[in-house]
Amino acid sequence: MNKKIQFGPRPGHGAAPAPDPEAWIRDRGGVDEAAAPAPAPEPEAPAEPTKRLTFDIPASLHAAVKSTCAMEGRKMNEEIIKLLEARFRPKQS
Repeated sequence: MNKKIQFGPRPGHGAAPAPDPEAWIRDRGGVDEAAAPAPAPEPEAPAEPTKRLTFDIPASLHAAVKSTCAMEGRKMNEEIIKLLEARFRPKQS
């Protein structure tokens, strides 16, 4: 049994030169910078270290909190933190 294996041209021998990286950056492949989406803002560092709190709640309450927060464009954890702070943070004079 005879097998023939064919190889392509060797790299660097008659191959097209590598594109100039500076030209690629400058041309940006036809991408319009004005149309490009703005980068997402960096999340702010918390004022103090955080701790994870895990607890069980009824499924109906979870659904109510989640749907209300979604309709109002708020995050569940932010709303729950507000509730906990209102109840447990000492009043500042």
